[in-house]
Amino acid sequence: MGLDKINFKSQGAVYDKVFGEDSRGETPEERASTSIKVFVRSQIQLAFDNPRAKGRRLSAIEALNIFGWDILAGLADDDVVATVIYRDEPGKTIKERRIELGLSDAKVASSIKLDIESIRSLESNKKTIPIRHLEEIARLLSLNEDQLGLQQNSGADQYLGVRLRTLLGSQNEAPTNMSSSLVLGLSEAAWVIKRQLDLMRADLESPIIGPRKNGFVPNGNYAYPAWRQGLHLAHLTRELLGIGPHDPIANMKELVEHTLSIPVIQADLPGSFAGATIANGGRSRGIVLNLCGANSNVWVRRNTLAHELCHLLWDPTERLNQLRVDNFGDLDKDPFLGVSSSRDVVEIRANAFAAEFLAPQSAIMKLFVDCGSSSLTIQNVMNRYGISFTSAYWQAANSIGGTFDRSEMHNIDSQPTDDWVARESYTTDYFPLKNTPISRRGRFSRALIDAMEQGRISSDTVASCLNSTTEEVVAYAPVIKDLFN
Repeated sequence: MGLDKINFKSQGAVYDKVFGEDSRGETPEERASTSIKVFVRSQIQLAFDNPRAKGRRLSAIEALNIFGWDILAGLADDDVVATVIYRDEPGKTIKERRIELGLSDAKVASSIKLDIESIRSLESNKKTIPIRHLEEIARLLSLNEDQLGLQQNSGADQYLGVRLRTLLGSQNEAPTNMSSSLVLGLSEAAWVIKRQLDLMRADLESPIIGPRKNGFVPNGNYAYPAWRQGLHLAHLTRELLGIGPHDPIANMKELVEHTLSIPVIQADLPGSFAGATIANGGRSRGIVLNLCGANSNVWVRRNTLAHELCHLLWDPTERLNQLRVDNFGDLDKDPFLGVSSSRDVVEIRANAFAAEFLAPQSAIMKLFVDCGSSSLTIQNVMNRYGISFTSAYWQAANSIGGTFDRSEMHNIDSQPTDDWVARESYTTDYFPLKNTPISRRGRFSRALIDAMEQGRISSDTVASCLNSTTEEVVAYAPVIKDLFN
């Protein structure tokens, strides 16, 4: 028997021990993709699954993707293999990232309901903690939880960290608990965005058709008047998406997440924060929406989402790589006047875009002619196009080149109809896993379920990401898929 055949036979025996004799293939990837073996991970080691294990259970292909064949091959000879490559990890990465974000260890501990001594012991590598706590810390700090201990910095986007810390300092001279909560909320949202896009890019059955492939080429034209550029981009966006010039947009969140494959992360965040565009490493960009404050009204939220969409579709890459945070006070303006406090042409353009994208002025002029009443026109605009009173008022006024007497508007109902609420909020309100954070109830959950059903991740990983149980995840997987069909 030749040496090559002996080596092949020997390698096959190793594959059998690691992936099971029922697995098939001549490479680790082929064997893992056909394996029914389950692995379990702790903070510092990897083993085959057993009934007593309390760590993170991983599918075979998931374990191979995380640890590589060199580590998995060790299980052919030993029941347990070490997974921490760097002796001062993962504590060093956790501590550096926390400091990079300008957060106290007490704030991180309280956010995941863990005692502060556990955080301090973890950061100094004095003791291990349950992998599930470690993963949640990593997600909160926008780290790749899979790479903790395997990769220094664990995939952290340093620029995002610096930008978030800058935001923390800009909230107050002495950062408050509220501003720390905002930074943590945005950091965790950045993790969801990157994780969702990574899952979608790995799903060969669902190729992404992103903004750039739909013909959206960055446009750095903010020339005076910037609002006119916003109107032009709104019309162009409708044309590229096949939306008629007078047609209402029934569901903004679905349009952005499904049609454009842009993650939209909704969360309960503090303060006057309305929305933001976030870049988290390379091409991983998404939108964060606050569900509190004025955005609790879905008509206002649609305007915020349209404003952020303008940034993400049309701002040049160098601007997209910045953290753009918008407050309610800056969005609640006449789009033609823009942001009075800063006269930021980028924001002026986005304000005008949002108003025109949702409710084109030419359509409003037609409604005004048909109605003959300013108050009735504005009410009809709100109901037909799903925009707030403020947006409807300024769009109507600008469409006729004048203003209206607000004293005549007292009978206008400024609350969205049940149909608008249902369309924009149903995936959040009717999400079946009640312990899942709101920030993870979007299309992110569908991407997880798809990956689980394809064997790329385990049901335990999905349950951990959604703060649920494996039993609930398996039981409600069809419901979650149906929500985002």
